[in-house]
Order: sequence, then C-alpha cells, then structure tokens
Amino acid sequence: MRRISLRQISYLVLDEADRMLDMGFEPQIRKIVKEVPHHRQTLMFTATWPKEVRKIAADLLVNPIHVNIGNIDELVANKAITQFVEVIKPLEKQRRLEQILRSQEAGSKIIIFCSTRGCVTS
Repeated sequence: MRRISLRQISYLVLDEADRMLDMGFEPQIRKIVKEVPHHRQTLMFTATWPKEVRKIAADLLVNPIHVNIGNIDELVANKAITQFVEVIKPLEKQRRLEQILRSQEAGSKIIIFCSTRGCVTS
C-alpha cells in the first residue's frame, strides 16, 4: 500500500535542516511532523541558522534548547576547529582512515565526512 505508520515514533531527528530547506523539502518535513506523535523528542541539526531554519524550528519544536557554536548571524568557520581535506583514491580510503584514527591522541574528537554522510568518533 506504500504506507507506513509513524504513530510509535518517539524521536524525530532533522539533520542538515538548512540543506533540506534549501532543497525545498519544507512541505514534506511539515507533513511528516503532523504524522508523528506530539509527545516526542525532536532534534534539529544545522550548520547554519538562517531565518528560514529559525522559523521552522519555532513552528516544530516545543521548549527547545539551542546549542550554538560561533556567531549565528555570520557563516564563518569556528577558529577552534582545524579542518583537513584529503582527496584520495577509493582503494586507499580504508587504509588512510585507519592511519588517521590511530594517529589521534586519546580523548581527541574528530569528524570524518565521506561523500555526504558524516560519522562521529571520539
């Protein structure tokens, strides 16, 4: 029937909210939110905090807690974060990832992005 019930959802996660809005997914987001229970925990992650994201957050979140790193009105990299970009051949990725992970100090926090999906490790 191409239908799924969302009635038992207790967590709703909207990752890359700014990108979803840029790509025109606001109607679909609102439709999904209407179908999940009102008593749920909603998490919204976004690299930027433009007015469009603020508006949908105000509409969809109840008693939100806002955690912000950096200036919300200016899109600039956080100076406390060091970013490295490496473009490597597909066959070298696993070996290079292992090298990076082994070279980190105990307790270090890193994010490694592969294509469009990110994985967090510590």
